[in-house]
Amino acid sequence: FAFNQKFDSIVLRPIAKGYAWAVPQVVRDSIGNVFVNLGEPANILNNSLQGKGEGALVSLFRLMINTTLGVGGLFDVAGTAANQPERSEDFGQTLAVWGVGSGPYFVIPFVGPSSVRDSVGLAAGYFSEPMTYAENDWIEWGLWGLKVVSLRDQMMPATDLLKGAVDPYLMAREAYLAN
Repeated sequence: FAFNQKFDSIVLRPIAKGYAWAVPQVVRDSIGNVFVNLGEPANILNNSLQGKGEGALVSLFRLMINTTLGVGGLFDVAGTAANQPERSEDFGQTLAVWGVGSGPYFVIPFVGPSSVRDSVGLAAGYFSEPMTYAENDWIEWGLWGLKVVSLRDQMMPATDLLKGAVDPYLMAREAYLAN
């Protein structure tokens, strides 16, 4: 936890602050929308594996609408015009539905909080991301880097709350376990 906090304060947070300063909010929102759209195939799969047929169909609908009418996912047409919010599901949640216990809480260097079950889900999630299969390593790692910076930018308000906490580790752990 301390390592990740230091890494965040020295590397990630300054990069995310620079990103927020240099890139207009409307562009940052569109970049975030693209990554949500790229996650829809995993949502379809996980909703299906969890027996959530409606969630799988909504995720399929979102993927088709946002990829076409939303110009590759730049705009969340399915969420705004069709009132179909993302039905985000991951492999850790799928394992939970199948009865796998969460196991102990721990913090993964460079990644953040997790549990044994969710760390297995993270590994499976990596292979469900379309950008994992980019033919060019520069494109793949560039997309992963942009996703990390975009997520860090989106989480800035939540992580700023940790600064004022009496025990930031405890607060982060409890927030993770609650969600």
